[in-house]
Amino acid sequence: MKRKDKIQIHTMNKTELASQIQAIGEQIKKMKMERYTKPAKNVHEITIAKRKYAIMKTVLSQKHQGESV
Repeated sequence: MKRKDKIQIHTMNKTELASQIQAIGEQIKKMKMERYTKPAKNVHEITIAKRKYAIMKTVLSQKHQGESV
C-alpha cells in the first residue's frame, strides 16, 4: 500500500471507514470463494486486501480510543 493511500485512510471519518471495512470484508469473502471455484488471476490480491482491511480496522480503533480519552 502506498503512502498516499495510508494518508487517505487516516483522513477518512468513522462512518466512511466502517463502510469501507464492510465492503472490503465482503470482497475478501468473495475472493476466497472464487479461489476455490475457479483459477485466480492474481493470488496476491487477497493478501493486499487483507492488509488494507487490517490497516483500516487499526485506524478505526485508534479513532475510537482517541475519542474516549
